[in-house]
Amino acid sequence: LKTAAEEAEQLTAAAAAAAAAAAAAAAAAAAATAAATAAAAAAAAAAAAAAAAAAAAAAAAAAAAAAAAAAPAAAPAAAPAAAPAAAPAAAPAAAPAAAPAAAPAAAPAAAPAPAPAPAPAPAPAPSSRLGLG
Repeated sequence: LKTAAEEAEQLTAAAAAAAAAAAAAAAAAAAATAAATAAAAAAAAAAAAAAAAAAAAAAAAAAAAAAAAAAPAAAPAAAPAAAPAAAPAAAPAAAPAAAPAAAPAAAPAAAPAPAPAPAPAPAPAPSSRLGLG
């Protein structure tokens, strides 16, 4: 009886050791997955930073358009810029690819920097639209 109990204890200990080894392997796999996830998150963060820069430029253009739309006299002039049908007309002021085209109108020195260029660029555009309107 004692030998059977000892064998049962040994089998239980072996099963516990196997379970611990399996848990360690699962933890190692989880660590590898977490490392891969962290690398993917870093790449996604870099892409999100680039997207945030583009979104900041678009937000600056949208803020200028909203400031122009706040004035009652500028509302008819800003309506075509906000309309989806006239989106190609507003795209040069907001798109980072077309920012160099709008940069010479604002400041040629600020053309290399993408952040300062969109902020002054939308400002002359609503005024020119107001002058045309």
